[in-house]
Amino acid sequence: MKVLHVTLSFSRGGRRNAITSLVRGLRGLGVEGGLCCLNELGCLPEEITALGIHVEVLRRNSLLDWAALGKFRRVCSEMEFDVVHTHDAASQFTAALALLGMPHIPLLMTFHRSIGMESAMLADRLRNSLASSQCGAIVTGSLERREHFLSQNLVSPRKVVRIPFGIARNTSRSELRIQSSDDCE
Repeated sequence: MKVLHVTLSFSRGGRRNAITSLVRGLRGLGVEGGLCCLNELGCLPEEITALGIHVEVLRRNSLLDWAALGKFRRVCSEMEFDVVHTHDAASQFTAALALLGMPHIPLLMTFHRSIGMESAMLADRLRNSLASSQCGAIVTGSLERREHFLSQNLVSPRKVVRIPFGIARNTSRSELRIQSSDDCE
């Protein structure tokens, strides 16, 4: 299986740390990864080399940058990604548009942002609702973020799931177990 992680950029911060952890953790389970940055890489190329994944930077100029959408579709097809995992609302919207007509590639999104950042205006909420209609699941790290996302966006509650951030391998049984609680952000 191959998962393409999509974000605005790979600049330093919590989202970058989360993606890095996911790529490494999934690799340990035999899942290959890739990274697509919509706007810019956001770091020095050597900072990402250690991950050992394919990286694409779209250099998107606007929300409806047709060249970037076409490049995204080509990356998904040529690299044969099985799942697209977006890590912000803009990436979710771009991926939802690009994957129209490609229903064999499931789309999911992790809502990382601080509450209110990605649904502050009506246009944001409409964008999120449209993109969420194409998405199989929206993952939040806490009940508070789940409730906020549901209150601000028109999306089925069944699609918005809480998976606490912070997963570690239980070496005695070689299985994954959740180690964090709702208050872990």
